[in-house]
Parts: sequence; C-alpha cells; structure tokens
Amino acid sequence: MNMNTVFAGRPEALFALGSNEGGMSGEVSALLLRAVTCVEKDETNALDLIRRASSLLRPRPVQSSRSDISSGGLAAWQVKRLDAFIAGNISQSMLIDDLARLCNLSTSYFSAAFKATYGVSPHNHLIHCRVEHAKKLMLEGNAPLCEIALDCGLADQAHLSRIFRSKTGTTPSAWRRYAHQMARERVPGVLEYAAHQDDRQRSPGHARS
Repeated sequence: MNMNTVFAGRPEALFALGSNEGGMSGEVSALLLRAVTCVEKDETNALDLIRRASSLLRPRPVQSSRSDISSGGLAAWQVKRLDAFIAGNISQSMLIDDLARLCNLSTSYFSAAFKATYGVSPHNHLIHCRVEHAKKLMLEGNAPLCEIALDCGLADQAHLSRIFRSKTGTTPSAWRRYAHQMARERVPGVLEYAAHQDDRQRSPGHARS
C-alpha cells in the first residue's frame, strides 16, 4: 500500500473515522497523528500504526438488554417473575430470601446476579420502586401521605418523606404541589407521567427500608 495515497487529498478524513459515540479516544487520535508524522520517513511503521488504530475503531458488541441472560446475571424468566412479583406486592415487605427463592437461587448468588442485571442492589432498587409508586399515587389522586406511605410498603409518612427526599432532593408534599401545578398548566408530559412510571415501576427489590 502506498501511504502517500492513503493520506492524499483529505487526511483529516482519516481522523473522522474515530468519531464514535461523541468523540474519538485519545489513543486512536495519538496513533493516527503518529502515522501522519512518520509516513514520509517510515511507511511501514505508519501502516502498522493505522492498523492498530483501525482495530480500536471496530464496532464493539452492543450490551445485552436487562431481559437477556448475561454472564453472572439473571435469566429473562427470572427477571419477568421478579418484575411481576414486585408490581403485585409493592405495598408489602419483601425479603431478599423470598426473592431469591422465586428465582430458585441461593441468597448470596441471587444478590450478585441481581446487581449484575439491574446495576444496583435489591434493596436500593426496591427503594427506587417505592418512591416511583408514591409519585404515581400522588399524581393520580389526593390521598394523604400517611396512606400513600402504607400503599408503598413503608412504615409511615416520616419514612416516606425520608427516602423520598434522599432520592429526589425534595419532600413528597413539595413534589406533589409542583406536579399538580404543572398538570393544571397542562405542561406536556405531566399528565402521562403516572402511566409511564407504572411501566418502569415493575422491578424486583429487597426488604422494607
């Protein structure tokens, strides 16, 4: 291969090959820059540098979705079973041992597989689910927060307020006022929020916090 031909015309086009997912890695950029610099003196070395850069630019396998069987993670049927269980029992206390049994796994293996699949521990994920369910209930009606807390599987209103603020940065009361104000003003998307969150809500969790 004649390297002068490779770089002729628009050498910057070679660098454009590296623009993948928002930018080219520093390593690829450095390799191509070195190739441009040494092409006149050492064509063989320049070609080797380009080959190394090219190997870095090859498409990488797309990460499998949560429902796929991943290495060390949960199988699709296990995820589906957990999602259905948590959706139907969000108002109840759930222990990790119970969830592990649903998947026919030991507690220790289940905890590791759950985190590999969902990216968080069962406990933290259930906290997230309870908060999202509380948001849904606040948007759908005017039930008192003490009642919503129980419907979300939490001990009382104070418990709801504590975990809600830790996840959202605001209190349930303030969040509800703001959400209802946005709904009255017909801000796009707010009225559909509850249905959307209901779909996201279905996921496994841990013991009541």
